[in-house]
Amino acid sequence: MALPDTDIKEIKAAHDRMMECLFAFDWCGYADAYVDDAIFLPPGGEMFQARGKQSLVDWMAEQMRGVESLEVLDDVCEVDGDGDCACMYTLAKEKVTLSDSDDALEMSGKCVSVFEKQPDHSWKIKLEIWNK
Repeated sequence: MALPDTDIKEIKAAHDRMMECLFAFDWCGYADAYVDDAIFLPPGGEMFQARGKQSLVDWMAEQMRGVESLEVLDDVCEVDGDGDCACMYTLAKEKVTLSDSDDALEMSGKCVSVFEKQPDHSWKIKLEIWNK
């Protein structure tokens, strides 16, 4: 059984809110997009499992240390799922400016976010893996 269009719209809206917080370096708002024990598999790094919202806030602040700005130049997102579980597949091209450099970096990568429907019927990310 495919996800209803309303769930797909809610998942995309949750993702958009999370990305707005990422661009604004609002780590508390960013962490709201995830379950308290979310798992992250970053490229070239160790797996991280959140242990509550504050652990995710601290981890993201450390991951983004030295980044002055982040901008998505182009992205394509697809959502697929069934019931209380959904996957968002994202292909993105990003521009990153570091605080200690005048040059911006352009990166392309893929991301898979596994969303889980919450008891209040909102959608939050349970697992995220990406490359660059």
